[in-house]
Amino acid sequence: MHRLSGTISIQLSHGGRQCFPSLLGGAQPMAPSAVYDPSTRITPRAMDDAEIWDLIDAFADAARRALYAGFDGVQIHAAHGYLVNEFLSPHTNRRDDYWGGDEERRFHFIEEIYEAMRKEVVSAFPIMVKMNVDDFIEGGLTPAASLRIAKRLQIIGISAIEISGGMFESGKMTVRPNIEKEEQEAYFRKAAGLFARELVIPVILVGGIRTRSIAEDILQKEDAELISFSRPLIREPDLPLKFMQGKERADCISCNNCMRFQKLDMIKCTQLRQ
Repeated sequence: MHRLSGTISIQLSHGGRQCFPSLLGGAQPMAPSAVYDPSTRITPRAMDDAEIWDLIDAFADAARRALYAGFDGVQIHAAHGYLVNEFLSPHTNRRDDYWGGDEERRFHFIEEIYEAMRKEVVSAFPIMVKMNVDDFIEGGLTPAASLRIAKRLQIIGISAIEISGGMFESGKMTVRPNIEKEEQEAYFRKAAGLFARELVIPVILVGGIRTRSIAEDILQKEDAELISFSRPLIREPDLPLKFMQGKERADCISCNNCMRFQKLDMIKCTQLRQ
């Protein structure tokens, strides 16, 4: 990446209650609270205090390794129903201790992760966050609550925030299929615009962006400072270059087959001959 004048960051995540026991040697997934997950049909076990601090140290160790490996930044994955999101969300965090009970205490886990990471990396090393604007679950995070969290993240020093939404049990709200029309694109744009106007730090928008004109319009109207792609880059890793050369629309058809990781030997576009 650096040899080609590129910049690369790595996303750090823990699956929490959404971990499959088959990938854990049959072990029960852990989470802030023992809240049944209908998408996996599993009830996780609640973490004890020592396990929470061990995971905070693990995130910090990962940030240090990323820095020494040559990455230019890290992103904490605090969206999509994974562990950090589970601590932030009142739907999955039913604790009544330092780690939960109200909005301020639910924030402690990500705050402690950030502080521990910052001690392990240089001050100029970006630490970003990907977070839900909405859990799309009854009793979960709402846009108003998420904006308050984003403002807290800005205060403690987070470098940028990527906007997404939904948990596994939200169904197709996170990674929406069959995006065929421009009006179906950028389904978190309205929320991103709200965040962008309320925050000073950069806002990154992900979610169903398929055409160059939509991406340009988002930037021109300052609904986000940066555009993020996932599925389109699995099909076309050089898509940004193609956009620069005049291509208007990504080839990705949003079939979501690239996400069927348990049935694939590697993450890849199933529409292409490998």
